[in-house]
Amino acid sequence: MISGFAYNGQFREALLVYNDMCREGVTLDDTVFVAALGACAHGGHNYGSSSMATRCSRDSRDDSVNNCTQVTALKDVSSREASNVFTWLGAPCYCPQRLKHYKSFRRRGITISVHSFVFIMSEEMKRLIAYVEDLYEDTNSCNMVKVQWFDKVDEVGVPLPMDFDDREIFFSLGRQDLNVECIDGLAAVLSVQHYEKFKGDTRYNLWQPYFCCRQIDNGDIKPFDVTQLQGYWSQEVLKTMFNATSSLKVGLAEKTAVLFTKDGDQHNNLHDMQCMWYELASGESYYRQGDLGRALKNFLAVEKHYADMTEDQFDFHSYCLRKMTLRAYVSMLKFQDRLHAHEYFHKAAAGAIRCYMKLHDSPTKSSKEENDEISKLPPAQRKKLRQKQKKAEARAKREAEEKQEDETASSNNSKSGKKQHARPVDLDPHGDKLFQIEDPLAEATKYLKLLQNNSSDSLETHILSFELSMRKQKVLLAFQAVAYISM
Repeated sequence: MISGFAYNGQFREALLVYNDMCREGVTLDDTVFVAALGACAHGGHNYGSSSMATRCSRDSRDDSVNNCTQVTALKDVSSREASNVFTWLGAPCYCPQRLKHYKSFRRRGITISVHSFVFIMSEEMKRLIAYVEDLYEDTNSCNMVKVQWFDKVDEVGVPLPMDFDDREIFFSLGRQDLNVECIDGLAAVLSVQHYEKFKGDTRYNLWQPYFCCRQIDNGDIKPFDVTQLQGYWSQEVLKTMFNATSSLKVGLAEKTAVLFTKDGDQHNNLHDMQCMWYELASGESYYRQGDLGRALKNFLAVEKHYADMTEDQFDFHSYCLRKMTLRAYVSMLKFQDRLHAHEYFHKAAAGAIRCYMKLHDSPTKSSKEENDEISKLPPAQRKKLRQKQKKAEARAKREAEEKQEDETASSNNSKSGKKQHARPVDLDPHGDKLFQIEDPLAEATKYLKLLQNNSSDSLETHILSFELSMRKQKVLLAFQAVAYISM
C-alpha cells in the first residue's frame, strides 16, 4: 500500500499508512522502510526520510521501530499543524511544466516571499541558511520551495582564508527543491559594511545576522556582493537600520520633491499644493531624528489642510442650492461626515500625539528656567551671553528679510512672466515655538478625541489612548482602551 500510494503521487497517504503500522506495533521489514523512505524522498520530506534512515540503522530493530514511530508521528502531527495554517498569498502564475508559481506564502504567522533569506532545518536539527529562488505547487499538490544554499564555516569543505569570521557565510551555486515545511523562519544576511554598522549599535540586537562577502565557485573562494541579490534591501533589519539614520537623506528627498513645483518659494508651494504624502513622510523622518519642532510643523500642516476643507464647505452649500446640483451636494455632505476618518488625517493626528507624548517624557527648558540659569552666572559671563543672543536674533532677522527680498524678486521675474504676490516670511521655520507649550498632554488629548470619534475601529487609536491615559494617570481610561484592543 505504501508503494502504491507513493507511485500515484499520494505521498502523505503513504506516510500515514506507515505511521499507522508503527503505532499498531506491526513488525517492519526492509521492504517497508524502503517504500517509506521512497515516499519521503519523492514528496520532499527530507527531514523525515533522513531521520528514518538514521533511526533504522541503529543497534536494534526494536529500538529503531520505536524511534521511527516517534519521529514519523511527530512529523505527521507537525505536517498537519503546518497545513492547517499554510496559505499561499496572491494569485498563481503557470509555467509550461504546469506548476503553480507564487510570490509568497504565510505559515505560523510568518510571511516568506521569493528572494527571502531563510533558515532550513536539516536532518541533524541544524539550521542551514538559504536564499529563496522560487515558490510553487507541483503537479502532485505539494507545496515546494527552490533554494540556493549558503555555506557556514563548518560546511565549506575547502581551505578557508585566515581572516574568516564565525558569523561569515559563503554563497554557493548549489540549488535544491524542498518542501516548504523545511523552512524554519526568516534569516538576516548582511554585507560586511552593514554588519559592522550593526555591531556598532546596540539598538538592533533583536536580530542575529550573518554576513557574506565571498562565494564558492568550483572549489575556489571568490569575492561576492550580497547586496546585488534581489530582496536584500527588503530585509527588516536593514529597514530598521536605515530608518534610524534617515536624516542623511532628508535633504536629498526635499530637493527632489521641490523639482515638481513652481519657481519661487518651492518648499511653501508644496504646502499650497497640499502634498500631504510629502508632509507626512517628512514629519515621520524628523520624529525619528528627534527633531520634534519640525515634526510637529509637518503633522500640523496636514491637520490644517483638513481644517481648510471643512471651512471651504460653507461656500459650497449656497452654491449647490443656487445651482440645484443636489447630487454633488449630497456627495459633499457624505464626504464631510467621514473627512477626519481619512488615512492621511489619521497618520497626522497620530504623529502629533506621539510628538506631544515624547515632549512630555523629555520636556525642554522653559524661558523662565533659562533666565534663572543665566542669573546664576557671573556678571561678565551674563553680559557676554546676552550679547551673543542679541547678535543671533539680529542675524536671524536679517536673513529672513534677505530671503523675503529674494522671493519677491523671483516672484516678479517668474518663468510665466506674471507678477506674483510675495509670501509672508515664516518666522518659525524649524517649529521651535510649537513645542514650547506648558501642557503637551492636553494638546495630545485634543487630537486623540478626533481619532476616537472618527477612527475608533483602528487599533492604533486605542494603543495611543492607552499610552496617553497612563501618562495622565487615568487608569480607568487606560483599562477602557485595553478592553477595546482585546475585543
